[in-house]
Amino acid sequence: MRVSQYFIILLTLFLFFNTLSAQNISDDLYNFSRVYRQTLAAIDTLKQNEDCNVRHEVQTDLSAIMESQIVKICRTIVENDQTFSEFQEYISTHQVGDFLKPILENLKSAVLNSYLTDRPSKVKYLNNLQTNIKFKGIPKFLPREEQKLLLLTVRSIYGDADRCYCREIRQGSITGFFLELSKSWNMLYPEVQKDILKYSRDNLYSLRNRSGGTEETGEYKTAHFTVHYTKTGKDAVANPELLAVGIDGIRHPEFVINTGAFLEKAFQEETCTLCLKAPRFPYQVYLKDLGDGEYGATKVDDVSGKPTESYIEIDNDFKGSRYFQNDDCVRETGSLKVTAAHEFMHACQFMYGLAKGPAGATNCLSESTSTWAEDFVFDEVNDYLGFLKCDDSPFKAPYLEITSRSYSFVVFPLFLSEKFNPTIIRTLWENYQKSLDQVQAIKATLSDLSATYGDYSVALYLKKEKFRDGLRYPDLTIQKKINISRPVNEVINTNTPGYFGQNYVEIETSMPGALNLKFSSSSAYQSRLILIGDSTSRVVERSGSSWEFNLEYFGGTVKKAVLVTYCLEPANACTEFSLEASCAEQTPPLANTSNSAISG
Repeated sequence: MRVSQYFIILLTLFLFFNTLSAQNISDDLYNFSRVYRQTLAAIDTLKQNEDCNVRHEVQTDLSAIMESQIVKICRTIVENDQTFSEFQEYISTHQVGDFLKPILENLKSAVLNSYLTDRPSKVKYLNNLQTNIKFKGIPKFLPREEQKLLLLTVRSIYGDADRCYCREIRQGSITGFFLELSKSWNMLYPEVQKDILKYSRDNLYSLRNRSGGTEETGEYKTAHFTVHYTKTGKDAVANPELLAVGIDGIRHPEFVINTGAFLEKAFQEETCTLCLKAPRFPYQVYLKDLGDGEYGATKVDDVSGKPTESYIEIDNDFKGSRYFQNDDCVRETGSLKVTAAHEFMHACQFMYGLAKGPAGATNCLSESTSTWAEDFVFDEVNDYLGFLKCDDSPFKAPYLEITSRSYSFVVFPLFLSEKFNPTIIRTLWENYQKSLDQVQAIKATLSDLSATYGDYSVALYLKKEKFRDGLRYPDLTIQKKINISRPVNEVINTNTPGYFGQNYVEIETSMPGALNLKFSSSSAYQSRLILIGDSTSRVVERSGSSWEFNLEYFGGTVKKAVLVTYCLEPANACTEFSLEASCAEQTPPLANTSNSAISG
């Protein structure tokens, strides 16, 4: 279709819509349904157009015309005070429901039903109508540059383009990238879809080299998995000449047999011990050269396909300098172990609706619990410790909000499983399935969120006492260190707690005496005070926008106080707070006094 033809169609539609009667809703709806059918036919033609720019303009302009007409129909219904039930009856009577479903959805989203039931102000409704209506019937395409970037990223992951595109998502999640790609699939031009599918399982994963020759390939079948591999070419597995007999009675490379064994161990612990929902078996796994530092990825089966069906890619040798060191006697074997546990956990997560949630909005929960699974299945490896040194780590940046975190948030599920029971991770995903929201899943799982998250926030500071591997955790970032040689009034206005973030202030004194603390903020933060002595510590809870705390003989039995502030309400996030601290001269207690007196 040429550009001139396209503009003729738009002009015809525009003139037709402007001739619709504002008094006869039945005629309007009937005519609209007829034009809508013609529009869909035009869209089918435009999809085949080779000019991407023309097609993008068409879908944008047609959407605008449809939205304008829906607003007009809404106005007619409101101004004539027709009931929504009459509108639905009309659709049923005239048998055009299939064509008017997009209209019905948009009318509902514009709360027309609520309007006609509760009778709020017509003027207010009509003024907001234009912004409330969004037409959903015409396909929306991503901007051309965004589609190009997606394609280049896919190509870079498989070594066909500059690796910088792949490096941009290295700190995020390759699994998350392909999950977002699947959700954007219908917004890609057909030619872009075709190019991406060159790297699909049916092509790239067929394990044929790029010169066109057939490689020496194989399949290793275990009880629940089929592992696809090659012994030659770029994707050849490590040490292909070292063969052993697998449980299928056939000789395969040891790396492949180990892959199957580690996946079966992951299956046993995650679906039998934790009772997580299992994916459909036999589950397909592909050993590929993913690049230095890339462990694996779990992807929706067929990029545009089924939300619960997935497959796994695992690196073919784990050779390179960008992998974390671990405690396995052979580092590459440890990397393979944790990848099997991590990626199979993702496969289970897809069974709980991971592919249905908002793109990118579940990265923290999915990656942190998958990293937790590494330690749960293979406790001896401790590869996860490398994530705790990353920029988004709760130790390096405790103030970050939950949506800014990923793998390094593993310490939270580790804390929950040690405090309660490992099956709490299954409960998290069962609750996620109900809401498709990671924060709501956490809130539904923890009966007393404030108390549990407060305990977790304290545990980050007292890591050596609260975590099994705490002695190996990095130092926690302290926002402010205060020595009360005289009264101070500190205003903390940088790195204040984001949503599910924390802030830490250490308080000491060189002049022991009666400690007085006054906290003030415009937001109702949750707070804990950790009182640390020579060999013991205790915790005092505080909450609200202002509070006062007094402690006698500070600097004696209690050597240090740590203010832990954390945020569990998005409205309170990143708000500055002030802390007044003073230590008045006080007669030292008797030698046998063991406890400082607390008040306030």
